[in-house]
Amino acid sequence: MSDRERNLLFILVTMAFVAVNFLGYKLWYQPKMTALQGAQASAESKASTNETMGNALSARQPDLDWIGRYEPKPTTLGKMRTKIQQLAENEANRAQLEIFGRGRFGDAVEGPTLSYHLARYELEVRGSEASIYRWLDRLHSPNDFRAISYLKITPVRDDLTRATCKIYLDQWFVPEGEQS
Repeated sequence: MSDRERNLLFILVTMAFVAVNFLGYKLWYQPKMTALQGAQASAESKASTNETMGNALSARQPDLDWIGRYEPKPTTLGKMRTKIQQLAENEANRAQLEIFGRGRFGDAVEGPTLSYHLARYELEVRGSEASIYRWLDRLHSPNDFRAISYLKITPVRDDLTRATCKIYLDQWFVPEGEQS
């Protein structure tokens, strides 16, 4: 083999080697690297999302613990209305307050998608200011999912030591048969 043939063979082998490497890079290596980079970006995105969700859960954990500790037992709307009516009237009698007429039940908040339902009782009483405040303090109890959502205190015109108080007592409860 002459020098020219040897040089030509060397050049052809080198060109074949470069062509095979180029095709191998384009057809095999580059698509796999693109897929791996996409998977890595997806994994980093999921890790970031999970970290954010973990932080949000950590921030809400005290609230979830509180709900777990104080959540009321499931009951029906009728039973809950009876319970808050008895509570409001018994506490008014205990505080020596005069109840005006009969209290009335306000609109209930119910729905199949709600975790908690609301029973409302509206009541108006008259008595000394200190007795009214003691009564309100006993009724308003967030740990029992009970709150006074409306309050109006007006003085009695002819007796400045007494006042009239109108409230809406709201009681949130877990509806029976819908707890998971």
